[in-house]
Amino acid sequence: MYCYVEDGSIVDGPRNLPKCDKTTSGLNLLDDEALKLRGWYKVVDIPPVIDEATQYLTSELVVGDGVVNKNYTTHDRTPEELATKIMKDRLDAYRSAYSSEEFLEAYFEKHYEDKPAKMDSIQAARLAIKDAIK
Repeated sequence: MYCYVEDGSIVDGPRNLPKCDKTTSGLNLLDDEALKLRGWYKVVDIPPVIDEATQYLTSELVVGDGVVNKNYTTHDRTPEELATKIMKDRLDAYRSAYSSEEFLEAYFEKHYEDKPAKMDSIQAARLAIKDAIK
């Protein structure tokens, strides 16, 4: 990832390096030193290891000497944030488990002998799940 920097401020990015800009074509063929001379600075992004269950990260981009550093701050989740995260994780797991094709097939295979009725029920379940997780 790269940022375009003018007068010490980020004007564009972070983004993948474009193949050309206003003045140069073939940017993607240049080395980092040549890119720096044209204002394209490589982003150094090394996130710290955290316990995602109890912590989260925020970040800011800081222009350095020919490089843009992504600086991270680690925050502890409040009890309210922990409760919200637990509920969200449970809901995501529920949505994933109960909207899978394998679950629907297994459930309706067990409960329906009549193939057309089973297929209609699977389709109805898919629609109901889509409505429920909007």
